Amino acid sequence: MTRPTDFNQCPKCKKNTATSAIHSDGTGRFYCIEKHCHFEVTTQKQDMNKTVGKLQEIKKKMFPSR
Repeated sequence: MTRPTDFNQCPKCKKNTATSAIHSDGTGRFYCIEKHCHFEVTTQKQDMNKTVGKLQEIKKKMFPSR
């Protein structure tokens, strides 16, 4: 049985009723179990190579070579 301390605070209803579920492919969701809240956000496994590439692009834009 889950305890109230096993949940996170829901950003929408502010109750400790938010939890997450992750699927085997790395996708998932963060959602509230409160009956009338309906808060849900989909999540995705982070690709570090893609993230590093995006950071390099930002760095080039902020600090162009002279």
